[in-house]
Amino acid sequence: SLEMDSLEKSSLLPSKMSLNRRLLSKPLQNKQMNLSNKDITAMKVLEEVKILEKLDHPNMCTYIESYETEKTIYIVMEYFEGTQLFDLMIQRVESKGSFNEREVCDIIKKILDVLKYCH
Repeated sequence: SLEMDSLEKSSLLPSKMSLNRRLLSKPLQNKQMNLSNKDITAMKVLEEVKILEKLDHPNMCTYIESYETEKTIYIVMEYFEGTQLFDLMIQRVESKGSFNEREVCDIIKKILDVLKYCH
């Protein structure tokens, strides 16, 4: 399967390369994927990258560019510093006990706005 969820494999790009923006390079790789032969898996990933190029929403990381080696496609995107929603939920439960209704509504609205935009 494609390895896309591992932030440990991602790396921040040096700031001089990013024009005062913090950028992240995320590798997408598959042991069976062969970009030089453009196999089915590689073609599907490249198709998804073309979709990413078209997306522009304030609640999404901005796609910057992609580049490839024989076995890996790297996606360069805007880096958002902070906590993932799941981690934020765990921290909140441990410190305050829960989110209030307004906070939940704001979070859900942002998620639904992105989903609506993407579909």
